[in-house]
Amino acid sequence: MHKAACRSTQKSPGRVETHAGGGRGRKEIIRYMETVKFEELQLDERIIRAITEMGFEEASPIQAQAIPVVLEGRDIIGQAQTGTGKTAAFGLPLLQKVDPKVKKLQAIVLLPTRELAIQVLRKYAVFLNLCMASRCCLSTAGRIL
Repeated sequence: MHKAACRSTQKSPGRVETHAGGGRGRKEIIRYMETVKFEELQLDERIIRAITEMGFEEASPIQAQAIPVVLEGRDIIGQAQTGTGKTAAFGLPLLQKVDPKVKKLQAIVLLPTRELAIQVLRKYAVFLNLCMASRCCLSTAGRIL
């Protein structure tokens, strides 16, 4: 497990379950107790710069727990209250894996509702505009919006 995944924050603890082997095997529950800065999470410099420009310095508990695990390529199930940064928790590692030089589809995010999809698209668009020259689009019910 990544070293950062063994730390935690002082805010209300979130919960991340990691599953080895594509969801099979041993399940680990990670809780966080100390503050983690984004620079400690091994994110790319362009993403750190975008996060800083948005005014953030410390990761929320769900972000501190999820980002290192997702960067390792492991599956997670994350639970946290509304407004705690779940979109960035899985989105920042995803954006780090996107290569702006490659002009083909590199990632798909599936969401259960159109409203949530629009909300996530707006968050991703901000990060993409600040840190790389890539695009994202929204497709629902057989059409691209």
